[in-house]
Amino acid sequence: MENNSTSTFWQLSEKKISIPIIQRDYAQGRDNEFDKRDKFLSKIESHLDILNKPLNLDFVYGRIKDNIFYPIDGQQRLTTLYLLHWYISLKEGVAHSEREKLIHFTYDTRISSREFCHSIINQSIEIPDTIGDDSFKKNIKDSHWYRANWEFDSTICGMLNMIQCIHDKFYQTQNNLWERLCNNRIVSFQLLDLGAEGFELTDELYIKMNARGKQLNSFENFKATFIQFINLKFPNQLIVHEVRGKISYADYFAFRIEKEWTDLFWANRGEAQTIDNYFGNFFDCISQLLFFKHNLDAKTEDFISGFLTFEKIYGIEENLLFLFNSIDKIYEIHCIEQRAISNLFQTIFTYRGNETKYPGKLNLFGESKKGVNLFRSIIKQGVKEDVRNQMLFYSILHYLIKFELNQVNDGLQSYCRLIRNLLQAVRQRNDVKYNSDVRMNRFGSYWKLFEQLATEKPYDTLRDPSVEVKGLQITERSLLNERIKAEIICEDQEMLKVITALEELPIFGGLIHQLKPIENKEKLKDYHRVLINFWNDNVEESIKVRSLLMHGFDGLLIKNSKMGEMYYFGQNHNWDIILTSNDAKISTAFVALLSNFSISSNEDMFEKSKNEIKLFLLEKEVRDWRYYFIKYPSFLSQNNYFVWSKNEFEIRSLGGTSSNPLVSFHINPYVLSVAEIINDINIVDFRDCRQQYSGYSPLITKNGFSMKPILEGWEITVNGDEIDLITINKYKLEKREDIFLLRESELEDRVEIAVNFIKEFN
Repeated sequence: MENNSTSTFWQLSEKKISIPIIQRDYAQGRDNEFDKRDKFLSKIESHLDILNKPLNLDFVYGRIKDNIFYPIDGQQRLTTLYLLHWYISLKEGVAHSEREKLIHFTYDTRISSREFCHSIINQSIEIPDTIGDDSFKKNIKDSHWYRANWEFDSTICGMLNMIQCIHDKFYQTQNNLWERLCNNRIVSFQLLDLGAEGFELTDELYIKMNARGKQLNSFENFKATFIQFINLKFPNQLIVHEVRGKISYADYFAFRIEKEWTDLFWANRGEAQTIDNYFGNFFDCISQLLFFKHNLDAKTEDFISGFLTFEKIYGIEENLLFLFNSIDKIYEIHCIEQRAISNLFQTIFTYRGNETKYPGKLNLFGESKKGVNLFRSIIKQGVKEDVRNQMLFYSILHYLIKFELNQVNDGLQSYCRLIRNLLQAVRQRNDVKYNSDVRMNRFGSYWKLFEQLATEKPYDTLRDPSVEVKGLQITERSLLNERIKAEIICEDQEMLKVITALEELPIFGGLIHQLKPIENKEKLKDYHRVLINFWNDNVEESIKVRSLLMHGFDGLLIKNSKMGEMYYFGQNHNWDIILTSNDAKISTAFVALLSNFSISSNEDMFEKSKNEIKLFLLEKEVRDWRYYFIKYPSFLSQNNYFVWSKNEFEIRSLGGTSSNPLVSFHINPYVLSVAEIINDINIVDFRDCRQQYSGYSPLITKNGFSMKPILEGWEITVNGDEIDLITINKYKLEKREDIFLLRESELEDRVEIAVNFIKEFN
């Protein structure tokens, strides 16, 4: 072909006509372009049907490469001519073999547009016998092969408008227009091959020449570019499509994303009007996991969502097939029934607060949500979803694909539980909270173990000494804890229900090693009953702490500060810091409490605890710190976070649990208890006794003296009136230079004697 020659659409159709990636939509078919559309078709009709005279449509620019014509300018006219040839061939009954060249016209910009063009050529379509009523457009849209999601492709909508307009214009023509179009060359244009002139077909050139049109969105560009990449990377690999048979990887992606996969995401879109972001979120999530699965030494910031990264990931055939298989698997489940996907995840997961109703189900990571459809979470959040949930999602997909499942079985349930527990144990303590230490860039190391556990009997597999456990970024201790539970379950399947019910209690979150499962496996069922009835929000947290203290609990050492050691004693909604720690002494106290309470099955455990507190105080011979913590509720009325300064009486109840709690107000709990028992701010107001930073926080009365708890008792400093001799003798006060020392008596502990002294002195 010469650089500049006269051509018809039919002549050009000897080659493939490919509308390239960066092109606007089919503007001539827009709803608001009726006048231009009608004028253009009227001109063609006049020359073709009435005048039978040549019509030249000016220049069509493009480049010819490998027998494919890529138009730069002329897309609109070529599309209209394509539809006109198609309509005339249909109207005049042209044999399919004679008009088969029309299949050479294709849209690379939108896969849906390409599929539509393919369909109207190959499907049986009847022309209606009415005009001016959108009947032809309606007939096409009502056809079984027409896809609902095509309504969102502006190019297809434009083609339908043009088809209707062509029908209205040419339905009543009588002459042999096919002959005039194809052989008589009535309608032609000047074809300019820019490639021959040294021009390069660049994105910039397209954008400039289509500046007045609407550019493709990023999702459409991504699809077209990704298909081209697959075609170049895997030109000879074939995959079976249930309708089309063996086809290329590129065609498989193109067909699936235009029908089945689009149907899947559309059905799960919620209130959204497009699925572009949802598919993008899914794609990003899977891509990121695959990237770090294969790049064990990569940093988190090494994954950059973009085509250069995608080429590296999906240049690996295994990864591309996993992408295909994973969406196909979810679509397969979706086809079972309307709620099949949701039901699958609801079989595995529950939500916070619903553990006792569904004791065998897992809690998802992150915020407490009633929605446990992990697929829905992933397509909404993408890589913003909790990384642990993303890893769970990948593992579930892997398991479903590997064992050709479309519903949950015991193996998958156990597999998810093991992964959840192992990820839960990857953590670091941040003062009085555990923070997850799971990192996306470590997924490859985690996957070394997770892939080995993906068997029909994961618990049996975990016990196998041949399982490779080196370099996993998972501690030996956490792995041992799961193996211990696996031993118990494999020896007695009845224990599975008990262990899983215990694991889902909020105080454990999967980690029950403090219960010493091997030593106490016969008692675990009773332990669960005690915890359900006693370790809930209806029981005051101070009762729980005091019950633990009676059984030897000393608090959890958090860290050292300038003022001394900091200990935490637990609170509702934050017991896991205590009850999933690795402190053996805490375990001993916890198990002792549960064993004591499990003796009686009918007694009210709350009442039992209060009675035992009374009995403990009666039998307690030494009034040490434990005695005061158990006797006086004020000790455990704030954050249950304390700093021990010099001894068990010079301590502070901290007003915050941040990394620097001394910034908040703190108070000596002995002082606080005295102030609350007196309960008269005209005598003593606990707010006057609080301090910040390293301040001491003595008890300060309104009449001008202070009392400081020390090891021997109370140091009393008088700022005003001297203490009278009667009071000195009554309370056996010891004079020490400028202070007096008030000791507890045989009948009154240091809180009681301080309360009586202050009342009498005032």
